[in-house]
Amino acid sequence: MSKIVAFSSKESERKKYIFRNRAVRIPAENILFPCISLYDQQTDMLVAVPGYERWYLQMSKTTAQRSPTLQKKAFNICAFLNFVLWHTDCDSLNEVSVDILRDFLIDFRETTDGEPRDPASWEKGITDVYNFLDAYQKCNPHLQYSYSAEDLITTTAVRNMGSGRKAVIRETNKFFVKPPKKLKKKNRYLLEGYLELLLFEARKYDPMIALGIACQAYGGLREAEVVNLTRTSMQMIDTGFGHIGTIKINLLDEADFAKNYKGKCEFGHIKKYRIQQIYPDFISKIVELYDEHDSLLELKQASDNPAAPLFVNNQGNPMTVDSYCGRVETLFRNCFVPALKNACIVDGSWAENAPFIETWEDKISPDGKKIRGEFPGCHMFRHWFTMYLLGNTTLSHDEIAHVWRGDSSSKAMDAYIHVNAQMINLYQNAVFTFQQSILEEIL
Repeated sequence: MSKIVAFSSKESERKKYIFRNRAVRIPAENILFPCISLYDQQTDMLVAVPGYERWYLQMSKTTAQRSPTLQKKAFNICAFLNFVLWHTDCDSLNEVSVDILRDFLIDFRETTDGEPRDPASWEKGITDVYNFLDAYQKCNPHLQYSYSAEDLITTTAVRNMGSGRKAVIRETNKFFVKPPKKLKKKNRYLLEGYLELLLFEARKYDPMIALGIACQAYGGLREAEVVNLTRTSMQMIDTGFGHIGTIKINLLDEADFAKNYKGKCEFGHIKKYRIQQIYPDFISKIVELYDEHDSLLELKQASDNPAAPLFVNNQGNPMTVDSYCGRVETLFRNCFVPALKNACIVDGSWAENAPFIETWEDKISPDGKKIRGEFPGCHMFRHWFTMYLLGNTTLSHDEIAHVWRGDSSSKAMDAYIHVNAQMINLYQNAVFTFQQSILEEIL
């Protein structure tokens, strides 16, 4: 914090001010630009614009200024700046010592409401702050305090356990600050047979989203990236004799219909601009689903303009990320979970699959109230993709993160690989009898 105002050392006086992330419109370029600024809490008047956004924007390769990821980074950095403002005497980032950082890690274990912060959110948040300070330090080499990566950042390594197994090894940082206690986490383990059954149900009950699910599970796309696909985003490359050997998906920019969207909700942004490929093991499945999807669009008389959306809603308009996720959830709850339950009863494999089914299906409490089952979220497909690559390929940690998942940093993948060698081994060797035989029975 290069000196902003002559703050009193009294905490009560300093708490009159607050750092906020507010979007500022730049008229010349007609874009909203994120700006971390200091405000008077009582009047909400702007006090100072120190330009901190330059340090956290530098650490992201994303160019979408309204990206939810950037908003989260700014939120975490504001939490750190407000901690320094409210609980220390520092008037400058130059004065932030390692001891203050450690105190922030402890304070950040709770939300502003006093609730325990989710451990994954806590870890991402402190990593954002570390990267922010690192960027500041590199541009301001003559500081009162300096920080080294080995002092701050928790390192991650992948160890080869033999027989194709890999384990994620984490080393604690030197602060030895324990993360918050684990909250109940979503069960994102969508196993291979489950995915086959879910895609079967999608093709049967909501074919418009079947290709989107497959793009997430077989190419690692995020749900917001799915809805940005146009009629020409997917390039099928013939490698000879009419055989499609490569499928490339153009994610170099948001679709025009996404940029021009005027609805109430967020349409959905591409997190990292890139050309993404479908993993070779799944090319034939994508080709089959794409042909079905193309026929469906023709049946709906959807526009075949190259810039037209690949996924449309029931009114023929571009499907937003909220619409897509809502339809996946409806399919999951109303079609997939009952089909999985029936398949397991018929096949006699209830015991092995009960933990999943009992988590996902609705229940009735003793007092007669309906308890909604847990929906893993659409990110379960990217999680499935990551687990498949870990368990069935010899790809390195960085290759999976950067080439196949489209992550800007390898650290982003860590949230999904909260598994050890034993879990990956179980995933590799699990045999579920409800796969093809059960699909044939319920046809």
